Amino acid sequence: MAPQHPVKRWFVREGIILGVLGFLGLIVLPISVYLVGARLLGDYGEEAGLGVFLRDFYGYVIKGEAGALALVAGPYALLQSARLLIWPLRAFSRKSPEAIES
Repeated sequence: MAPQHPVKRWFVREGIILGVLGFLGLIVLPISVYLVGARLLGDYGEEAGLGVFLRDFYGYVIKGEAGALALVAGPYALLQSARLLIWPLRAFSRKSPEAIES
């Protein structure tokens, strides 16, 4: 198998990360929000369960409601924020000691 171009490897890696974090934001987090909310605040509605909550949540996502979109995009946005914070530190640590002193 021939080695892949670095840009293609980057796209594949980012696609996998986006897929995993997208799954987390679309499936795992809404279910977690429902379970924690049901535990702390009580039932979602009168005789309404997880299915009704998910129906409402995905309806808000489709309508473009900010809170629902933030929950979906949150994991990926958190990763990108961490990368942005770490990037300058990694660039600084790669410099030679002589370059840092001057």
